[in-house]
Amino acid sequence: MSLAIPQHGYNTNLDYAKRLKEAVIEADRDDIIQFCSHDDEGWNIDKSWPADCGHVKIVVACNKYGAFTDREPREYHYQIPGIEIFTGAVPYLDSKDTMSGSSVSTAIAAGLSSLALSCHWLQHGIEASDRRAFIEDVFTDMSVPAKSGEKKPRYLRLEDFWKFAKARENGRPKYSWFI
Repeated sequence: MSLAIPQHGYNTNLDYAKRLKEAVIEADRDDIIQFCSHDDEGWNIDKSWPADCGHVKIVVACNKYGAFTDREPREYHYQIPGIEIFTGAVPYLDSKDTMSGSSVSTAIAAGLSSLALSCHWLQHGIEASDRRAFIEDVFTDMSVPAKSGEKKPRYLRLEDFWKFAKARENGRPKYSWFI
């Protein structure tokens, strides 16, 4: 879900929020990994949906060095480059245009996880593993490691996709279908 719907005092459609939360919970029960955008308004927003539904992995945009440009985000799971991403392949945009925001980063997260799941399923069959756990492992392999064992959100450097492809476990390729 490349969206973040701010919950303001005037945005009180509780029926819609309830249905959205039920859909997120149902998808979670079906082992569907769900990414959603962090709201790009920073601390100006108290809550946003579906991030505050739970059961989703919240993605926040950063620049290519992992830094946030103008605000420190609230709670999130992954930071992925999403600032000034080249969009020249989009037919209605000029070749020098870029896009920025957590929605861009969320689309990248969804694309990376879809690619990894598709390759895994081609090798092992569609019922091969727990999707969420598998993607957590893949994203861990692509992440810049946390300093001294501290638990913090993961920064995925897109240049480090090769780390996922070359990951090893007990001296053997972790994802033999990818090499």
